[in-house]
Amino acid sequence: MFAALNTFTSTILRFIMPLVGTLLADWIGIRSTLVVAAVARMLGALLFWRLGVGGASRRDQADGANKPASSPPDDVTGGARSSASSA
Repeated sequence: MFAALNTFTSTILRFIMPLVGTLLADWIGIRSTLVVAAVARMLGALLFWRLGVGGASRRDQADGANKPASSPPDDVTGGARSSASSA
């Protein structure tokens, strides 16, 4: 359900927002419209950062899912050496 709503909203906004931008540019001027767009993008970025979108969830952090994997053993062959290397 979320994916469908997200796709629907994205599609509608992709159609409507260029029209709104054009009307806004005619109404307040292109410079002011670009400032409004920049502020809207900064607010969006701030919300992404504040809400933690794209980062690890708090549950993952509590479970230790972000810990780096341990390093592989030095001898991955299990102790068997080839005859060419022992010459």
